[in-house]
Amino acid sequence: MKHRFAIASALAIFGVSSASINLAHACTDQDVGSNSAMARSWVAGAQVGYNWQQGSWVYGVETDIAATRLNSSMQGALIQLDGNCLGPATATTTGTVDWYGTARARVGWTVGQLLFYGTGGLAYGQVDLQSTVNFSGQSSSLQTSPLRAGWVAGGGIEYELSPNIILTLGYQYVDLGTVSVSGATLITPPGYVFSQGASSHSSFQVVTVGLNFLFGSTANNANDALVSQKPVRASRYQAPSNPWQGLYFGGRAGGAWGNNTNATYSVMPGPS
Repeated sequence: MKHRFAIASALAIFGVSSASINLAHACTDQDVGSNSAMARSWVAGAQVGYNWQQGSWVYGVETDIAATRLNSSMQGALIQLDGNCLGPATATTTGTVDWYGTARARVGWTVGQLLFYGTGGLAYGQVDLQSTVNFSGQSSSLQTSPLRAGWVAGGGIEYELSPNIILTLGYQYVDLGTVSVSGATLITPPGYVFSQGASSHSSFQVVTVGLNFLFGSTANNANDALVSQKPVRASRYQAPSNPWQGLYFGGRAGGAWGNNTNATYSVMPGPS
């Protein structure tokens, strides 16, 4: 009893109460959290390709590149499991695809002025993933921004408005794989371990409409030569047997959705 009184008297001399000592010892923040998000965005780009035609079959190659803003962003406060001395921790994670491109093969079937086709091949693009935890005026951040390669598959319908102008409606499923970051950092002060892990599955769907300008069709070029002769002999003119064949380029615009991003966080006391 005398020892306790002596300790209490010593604390009183320095102006510290035993109650405040007990509070400081018990006050230990422990925060955890998780979150997820997906994105929707516009898409705009250009394409170039070449078609070959045999009867009703059309096959070819096409490459395209497009800009977008698939930004899967999430932020908020973590759940406090214990203590509230230094305030709740907060976290922000963002997964972004700003552009992508493809190089594909195409195979289709024509019915009158319509072309129905399927397509598939290589996809590539830039994927950015950033994650930050904030607590007691301090922060810990992770970031990666790799150039990724993956695959693409899709299909569409094209309509021949005129021999050289094609209206397009297309769908693509693009998968650039998964990008992830993770880490744990001891921040002093306040002497806590900031842990976080985030991943972005950079797969998304795209629907666009556009216009293509077709050049180089052998039959069309031959008929143009005939038309340039005066007078034109109608009996010599033939409808193109391969109206879809030739080099083309064009533009397209539409919408995209996907790029699912997930994250987990924790702020725990560091080793004493």
